Amino acid sequence: MAAYKTALAQGIGPETFWALTPYQTQLAIQGQRERQITLAWYIAALSRQKKLLELDALLGKKKNMQGLKMALQGIGAKGK
Repeated sequence: MAAYKTALAQGIGPETFWALTPYQTQLAIQGQRERQITLAWYIAALSRQKKLLELDALLGKKKNMQGLKMALQGIGAKGK
């Protein structure tokens, strides 16, 4: 019963819990905990930033990647 309660507290639904073996349940619970810790770490790190990057830059959107690619090509062109 303790494993069931822990799984539910970690966001693992009842259907998923009952379909998993005890080992798989343990791995799922560990994965959820690691995800939560990672999220908390990112929140803490971003809250300490003096200047917050644009959301697209954080998400790695192509628009920003194209700008970086163009800048790097420009640097390479100057060296020729």
